[in-house]
Amino acid sequence: MKGIIRLLSVVMTISVLLAGCAREETTDSEKALAGWVYANEPVSSAELSIYNTKGEQILEGESIVANELGAIVLATGKLPSDFQITAQKGKLNGKAFDAVLRADVRGFDAESDTIYINFATTLVSTYIDKNPEVTLDEATLSIKTFLELPEWFDLASGTQLSGEHFNNAQFLTEANQNGGVNSFMDKLLAEMEAGKTHPFKEELLTSIGSTIAMELGKGAASYVGGELMGWGLSKAGIDLSNDHTAEDLAEIKKGMQEMQSKLSEMSIQLGAISTQLKNIQNQLKDMLRQITHQQALSEYAGRVAQINSLISSVDTIQRDLNHFVANPPANPEKTRQSLINRIENSIVDNADTIHNYLVGLAGEKSLITLWREIVYEDRFIDSYDYARVKAQYDFFKQYQETILLLRVEYYHALEEKPGDNEKIIMDCIEHFNSQMEQQEKLLSLPIEKYTVVDTKWNIMFYSENIEFAKADSSFSATDKTREEVFNYMEELAKANYAGYSDWEALDDDYFGALYTEFKPEILNKTWPEYLISSGWPGKTVPITIVPFKNYHDTPYFPKASFMFFGSRSKRFTAYPAEGYNLKSDEVHYILMAARWISKDHLTAAKMFGYEHLKK
Repeated sequence: MKGIIRLLSVVMTISVLLAGCAREETTDSEKALAGWVYANEPVSSAELSIYNTKGEQILEGESIVANELGAIVLATGKLPSDFQITAQKGKLNGKAFDAVLRADVRGFDAESDTIYINFATTLVSTYIDKNPEVTLDEATLSIKTFLELPEWFDLASGTQLSGEHFNNAQFLTEANQNGGVNSFMDKLLAEMEAGKTHPFKEELLTSIGSTIAMELGKGAASYVGGELMGWGLSKAGIDLSNDHTAEDLAEIKKGMQEMQSKLSEMSIQLGAISTQLKNIQNQLKDMLRQITHQQALSEYAGRVAQINSLISSVDTIQRDLNHFVANPPANPEKTRQSLINRIENSIVDNADTIHNYLVGLAGEKSLITLWREIVYEDRFIDSYDYARVKAQYDFFKQYQETILLLRVEYYHALEEKPGDNEKIIMDCIEHFNSQMEQQEKLLSLPIEKYTVVDTKWNIMFYSENIEFAKADSSFSATDKTREEVFNYMEELAKANYAGYSDWEALDDDYFGALYTEFKPEILNKTWPEYLISSGWPGKTVPITIVPFKNYHDTPYFPKASFMFFGSRSKRFTAYPAEGYNLKSDEVHYILMAARWISKDHLTAAKMFGYEHLKK
C-alpha cells in the first residue's frame, strides 16, 4: 500500500509542477485537446480521419492526431458543425488494436464540446450506416433501449468509466469471443432487429477519482510524510540535470507515464459525470408534473449557478493540465508559478463552497435534500430514480475530490523542504473526510435494481421482472406448474436480496396495495398503465399475471393469481395446477416478494428519503 501511495504522490506532484497555462506555451496555437479515444483503456496512436455528412473526407494526416494517451489533439476551428470521426490502427494496452471506432457528431461547439470515440458511439454510427434515414438522436435512443440504458444516460462521455450502466471491459470480452469488435457490432444489431436487448452491466472497480481520494484518506501519513514525496516535489520534471542517478531518472519517467494515464482517466470521468447530470436535469424538466417540483427544480438550478464559477475553474485547470500532458512546453518551470497562483486564487479559498451548498447553511435546505425531493415525485420510486439522486452526489463528490488533490499539491509546492506543510495537508484530508461523512448522512438508503418502493403504503416490492415489458428472470413461468411457480416465489423471498432478510412471498395483503384503488372503469387505464402513471417502471403490456398467496379474499384460493388483459378486464382466480398455457411473448409474469419497510410511516419515509411525499 505504501508503495502505491508514494507512486501516486510522485504522479500528482509532477503534474502540478509541470502544469500551468499550457495553452500559452503550445507550439501550434491552433491545436487543442479535443477529445478521447477509449476502449476500456485509452486507444493510443490511432490514425484519425474526419468526414462530412456526405461521407467526404475533410481532415487527415498531420492536421489531426491521437497521441499515446488516446487524446485527440487537433485544430478544432477547422471542424464543421456536423461530422463523423474514425479511429483505426491504434494500440490497446501496448498491443495492436484492429477495431475501427467511430463517432457521429452533430452541432459541435469547439469552445465547450468534447469528442468521445468509444464502443457505444461506434454502435450508434454502425446503426446509422444500416439505417441512413434515422437521425443521430433517433439512433442514439434506439441503441440506449437495446443496451438497457436510461434515457438520460450519455453514450458519448457517460459510457467511459460507468460500471453501473455500461461496462467497457465486459463489452470487449464478448467482442473478442465473437470475432472482434466490428463483427460483434453486426451481431448486436442483428439481435436488435430481432427485438432483443443486450446490456453490459457487470460491476467495475471504484472510479479513479474515488480511488485516489481513498488512498489520501487511508494512507495520509505515508502520502504526505515520505522522503520520496519531497524528492519528487523538488526535482521531478523541473531540473533534469546530470545530478540525478539513472535510477532517479527512471523513476521520474515512470511517474510521468503513470501521471499521464491517471489524468486522462480523471478528465474522462469529470466529463462523463457532468454530462450525465446535465441530461438528467433536462429530462426532469419534461417529466415533472407537480408545480411544486417544477418550482423546486428552478430553485435548484439557481443555487447551483452560484457555484458554477468554481466548477468552471476546476474544469479549466484540469483541461489545461491535460493539454500540457499532450503538448508539454519546452520550459515547464516557466509556468509553475502561474498554476500555483491560479489554484490559490480560484480554489484554495473556496474549498468549502460546494460542501456548504450541499449540506445547507443559514437555514437553507441542503442541495442534496432539495434534489432528492425533486426526483422523488411519484408514489412509486425505483432504482432509476435513485440513480438520478446518486448522480448529483457523485457529480459534486468528484469535484470535491479533485479540489482536494489540487490543494494537497498546492501546499506541497509551497514547501521549502519536504514535510514543511504536512500538518496543513493532514488537516485538509481530515476536513475532507469529515465533510464527506456529513454529506453521506443526507443521502437516503439506496433503492436496488429489481425493487420498487411504494411510498404510500411503505412497502418494498422485489421481482426480477418488476419492470413491465422487461423479463430479466431466468425462471420462466410459462411452462411451469403451480407448485413450481410458488416454490420459486418462496425461494425468491429467502434470497436476502439487497441485504434484507424479511422478504415474504407476495400475498393478498401486499398485493392489495397495488390493486385496491385501481378502478379501470373510472381511470380508463389498464392495470400496468395505472401503476406506470404513478412511477412504476416499464411500458404497458397486453397481459399481466401476478401470482400471490391468498389468505383473506373471497372466494378463497390459497394459491391465486391476478390476471389482467389489455381490454381492461381483470379477474382473480385459483392458479391452475398445470400452469398457464399462454405464449410467453404475450404475457408478462411478475413473481414477487415484498416486505414492510416500517409500520411507522415517518420512519419508513426518512429511511428512503420521501418525507416530503407524506406532507
